[in-house]
Order: sequence, then structure tokens, then C-alpha cells
Amino acid sequence: MKVADFADRPIRFLRRFFIDPLSVKELSGMSRRWQMYVFRCLYISLISFIIWLFWTNVTREQQWMSPSAYAELGRTLFLSFFFLQLAVVTLGGVTAASDMITREIRGGTLGLLALTPLSSWRIVAGKWKAALLQTSTVLLCGAPVFAVCNYLGGVGLRELAYSLTLSIVCASLGAAIALCCSAYFRASYLATIVTLISLLVYCIAPVLPMFAMRGEEGYMTVLCWIHPLYAAVGATMPGPPQWGSMWGRGWMCASAITLLLVYGLLRICTSRVRLLIRRPAGGGEASVSPASADSHNPGTSSFARMLRGGSGVWQSNAILWKELSTRRIGSGCAARAGVACLAFLMLTTMGSEGWWRILVLWFSWLILYLVALASGVSLFVTEREERKWDVLLSTPLKARDIIVAKLLAGLAGMAPLAIMLVVFWSLMVLTFDASPTTLLMGLGSLALGVMLTFLVGAFTSLNAGNQRVAFSSAFGIMLALLVVLPVVLAMLQGFNVLPRNRDIAEHVIGITNPGTYLAHWSDLMERRHRWEGWHYDSRAKVLKLLPIFQMYVAFYGTLIVGLIVWMHHRFDRATGRS
Repeated sequence: MKVADFADRPIRFLRRFFIDPLSVKELSGMSRRWQMYVFRCLYISLISFIIWLFWTNVTREQQWMSPSAYAELGRTLFLSFFFLQLAVVTLGGVTAASDMITREIRGGTLGLLALTPLSSWRIVAGKWKAALLQTSTVLLCGAPVFAVCNYLGGVGLRELAYSLTLSIVCASLGAAIALCCSAYFRASYLATIVTLISLLVYCIAPVLPMFAMRGEEGYMTVLCWIHPLYAAVGATMPGPPQWGSMWGRGWMCASAITLLLVYGLLRICTSRVRLLIRRPAGGGEASVSPASADSHNPGTSSFARMLRGGSGVWQSNAILWKELSTRRIGSGCAARAGVACLAFLMLTTMGSEGWWRILVLWFSWLILYLVALASGVSLFVTEREERKWDVLLSTPLKARDIIVAKLLAGLAGMAPLAIMLVVFWSLMVLTFDASPTTLLMGLGSLALGVMLTFLVGAFTSLNAGNQRVAFSSAFGIMLALLVVLPVVLAMLQGFNVLPRNRDIAEHVIGITNPGTYLAHWSDLMERRHRWEGWHYDSRAKVLKLLPIFQMYVAFYGTLIVGLIVWMHHRFDRATGRS
């Protein structure tokens, strides 16, 4: 009997740690979301595609392979799957936890949770555990891949240990950061964007000192012992002879340090939740009504106030006045601080090395894409969640008037940041003797890309029921177009699935991705000296990109016009007017 009690003790501990009323409540709500199952199906499809590529490459050669060759194939497949799994579980943790507290605040139910016997710490821990458990189920989707890799050889118990440990740790970190941001930002899409930026800075910032150091191996060893991403890199790479074993063992210490960081973030979130509970209405904020919106309303951005003017309600186009008066994107202290930090980073590129200039270039435009996505997502779904649709739809306004007013107000919210980036980087690229065609191709591709991102967010906002679904859908669509599609095409080209004598992948990427033209800007700004005939080389690249850019304009223009027409066509049905 005592032996049975001793055997059941770990099970009771795990049940007490993972299963509590709040976690069960959150998991039961997540299990009813169809987006979760679509996400898993897409993840399994991507894994199947990778396996199919490897299998096609092996069967095409039709020659005998030694056991060591099969082991190398299994290890290569495992590495591709492992880093994909790290990215997927981290994003899964972010999306699962980004609206857990903001949803309670908007619904006014955070105070009801405080009336239960649960403390603030148990509320935060319960929600974090629910997000972690929901995300960890994605690991089961990769079990067949690991079985195949183990069968081929080259992958053993050690690889299983560090892949599972680092995946769970990354999911824990993503969920903790998203949950903490969810306690500080009222909108779930803002919490998601801040979380993604924080994770990006967390991954890139530690490697920046390596460019100014000579002893890179020692610094890399330190990163492998304290950072989960570099621990994953160190565990999968042999490294230099004197440092390789140290790199491979760092994942255990890095996992422990990351879990301490997760604990600290949860404690910060607990303090914030405790403060929100003490506020009236469970932490809710008073909404800003158009009637009380004057020229000094803190909920309105400066650029919107300038467009609106200081007079009263407009006699014509009052819906546009209302949208300019109540839009909050870019008007908070956090937004101003972020713009100031971004402006400072851009100023540091004026006398820096080429790598830093290129890094800030891509980072700044990534910020603008995320702002455009957030601005589009906030157009329609916010009023649906706050139950203001009935008031707006009871007016005699036509669908065209409402859509145009909301789109113009959304563009006005991100216009200051866009103008700042366009002016600065245009002047910067002109200092490197860029031709007018190069400048126009870069600006045109980025402008069309930002506009498409904004409209995709607006379209999902019109059809979604809440902010989390709207942002997740729009973010997934743009991620598939700008990241997944180029990677898939590059893999097809690299594994010789596409014809070798044609640059199909390069042309398709150039037609669908603005990064092609931003990369051309990067090549110009990276150049440190001029060689004889560099003008001819630059001109040849421009002439090669120009026909592709024309197809890019046609493709993105068609998508933009199609989305606007589709939104107008579906507005009455999506809003319940018909």
C-alpha cells in the first residue's frame, strides 16, 4: 500500500500543478475554437511537405545509400523540423495567452474572478498553464517525424531530450510575455505585437556585441548557457573543438534560467492584475465618446486632430469626424516612446557600419507592417466587441460611407510613422547614389505591401467576432505570403523540384514579396567602397528587377482593389444588415 502511494505521488503532484478550475475553464474554451484545429492541420501539412521534399530527393537519385548516409539524412530532417517546431510553439504560446486578461477586462469579469477563492497569483498561473498546455499539444504533431528520424539514425535520446525541453521552455516564455503584455494593453492585437517585438529584440540583441568582439567563441558559449535560442543552436552544432562540448551542454542551464525569467514575468503580471482588480469595473477604462472629443482629447493622435481641426462636428461626412476623434492607434505614451526609440535607432545608422544600417532598415519596416496590421484589425471588430455596432448601423449611412471613413481614419493613424520612415530611408538610400528607379521601386513595393497588410487586417476585422481571431487570421495570412511562401519556393528550388534552367522561385518571390526590393536597397547601403564599373552592375540589377516589379504592382494592386470591393460587397451580411 505504501508502495502504491509512493508511485501515485508524482501523478498527484502533476495533477495539482496543471489542473485547477481556471485552467480547465480556459482549456474548455480553447477547445471550441476552430482556428486551433486549422493551425494544427497547417503545421502538419508543412511537416509533411518537408518530409516529402527529403523523400523525393532520396528516391530521385536511385542509388544505394550507406547507413551513415541515412543517418545524415535523418539528422538533417531533424534539424529542419526542430527549428520549425521552436518557432511554431513560441507563436502558439503568444497567440494563446495574448487575450486572456484583456478579454476579462473588456468583459468586466476580472472582478468576478477576484470574488472566487483564487488569489491573483493563481489567476495568472492558471491562465499561463492553460496557454502552455494548449500549445504543448502541438508537440504531439511532430512525434511521427521524430520516429522517422530515429529510424533513419543520427538522432537519439539526447536529441529528444533537448528538443522537447527547449520547445516547452520557448512556449512558456512566449506565453509569459504575452500574458504580461495582456495585463498592460487593453487590445489583444497590441499585446501580441508588443510580444512579438519583445521576442525579436530578445533574440537579436544578445548577438549584437559579437560584431565588436574578437573572442566570439567564448561569448557564444555564454549565450548557449543563458539563452534558449542559442542553446538550441549550440546543441545542434558541433562547434570548434575547444568549445563544442560546452555549446552542446548549455541547453540545460539555459532552460533553467529561462524558467526563472518566466517566473519573474508572471510575478510582474500578478502585480498588475492585483492593481486592475482594485480599479472600478474590474480594470475597465471609460470609453471616449465623439461628443466629448475636443482638440485636446488624449485619446486622439496629433495627426488625426490636425486633420479633424478644432471645430465642432462636421456638417458633412460626420462619420469621418467621429472616426478621427475616437481612433487611439498611435496616441498612447507607449506608442510615442516606441516611435522615439525607433527614431533614435535610425539616427544611429548615419555613422555606423553597414550591417547595423541594414538591420535597422528591416526592423523599422517590420514595425510599420505590424502597425498597419494593428490599425486594420482595430477598425471594425472593436466596435463589435464593445457592442456599438447597433448604434452605428441604425444611422442612414451607407456601407460605402462607413468603410471609406474607417479606412481613411486607419490610414491617418499610421501616417506619421510611415512619413518618417519614407523620408529618412529615401534620403539615406540617395546618399549611396541610388538611381530614381531604384528609389521608386523600393518605395512603391513597400507602400503596396503596407496597404495590403492594412486591408487584410481590415477585412479580417470585418468578418471576425473578436480581436484575437481577427489579428491571428490577418497575421497568419501575411506570414504565409511574406515568409512561408518564399521559404517553400526556396526549398523547392534547392531540392531541384522546380526546373533548374528557370528562375521560377526568384520570379515568384519578386512578384509576391517586397523584400526583394528592400534587399536591393540593402545591397546599396552595405557597399563600403566603389569599384570600377559598379554603376553598370547596379544598372543591370535594376533592369532585371524592373519587369518583375511591374508584375508585382499588378499583383498587389489587384489584391488591394479586390479586398476593397469584397469588403463593400460583404459589409451588410457581415454586420447583420441583411
